[in-house]
Amino acid sequence: MSGLFNERAVRLVFLGSAIRVDERQFPTLHRLLGDVARTLDAPELPELYVMSNPFPGGMTIGMNKPFIVLNSGLVHLLDVDELRFVIAHELGHAMSGHAVYQTLLQRLLQLSGVLTAIPMGGLGVRAIVAALYEWSRKSELSADRAGLLATQDPATAFRVHMKMA
Repeated sequence: MSGLFNERAVRLVFLGSAIRVDERQFPTLHRLLGDVARTLDAPELPELYVMSNPFPGGMTIGMNKPFIVLNSGLVHLLDVDELRFVIAHELGHAMSGHAVYQTLLQRLLQLSGVLTAIPMGGLGVRAIVAALYEWSRKSELSADRAGLLATQDPATAFRVHMKMA
């Protein structure tokens, strides 16, 4: 699996192209991550990055040590309570081990164009990708539960989903 995904290389890409959140850079997000981690009893804090991208979105990726990436469009769109929900949602992915499968899905999607050029090579990949897509949809429900635990406010979760739609 390590040949399919070089976690160190991907982490270096984000270090070079995104801003790592800490007490000086995006201090509100840093505080929210700590608050959410305490609420969810997270064993460790994942690294959190903000990537310059106007499209509102976020992801948790990584194999051994997952990290969270939020797009700048999302950070600008949401208020503090809504950001708490999103950070808890992403931390829920990390704590549940979802990052491994999400990372595999993203990598397979990147490779699918190459693999489909090989006769019969694309069939197995398509089946795996379809299964991972199905799993991914279900994993969002688990992560939303983490967001609800951290915010204790269904209206906040609703607002986030409406803004993301």
